[in-house]
Amino acid sequence: MHILITGDAGMLGCKLAERLAQDRGLGGHEISRMMLADLVLPEAPKHLPSGFDARSACDLGFVAENDFEQIIRAHIEDELEDRT
Repeated sequence: MHILITGDAGMLGCKLAERLAQDRGLGGHEISRMMLADLVLPEAPKHLPSGFDARSACDLGFVAENDFEQIIRAHIEDELEDRT
């Protein structure tokens, strides 16, 4: 499996890459190649909201993933749904 991680030149992309390298696989597939590509915006968009309160999401029925594997699996499933 080849993995491309796009990030914001920050800790999140590096931590994800480190975790995947440590686990040596994802969803039962061995990772054969991994690349981290940093994408840096000149500044954060000013129109993005802030100060989120997770309680309202929970009230709407959203549930947080329990671990790293579930987060990645959810992203993969979303991508696959978009392709069909």
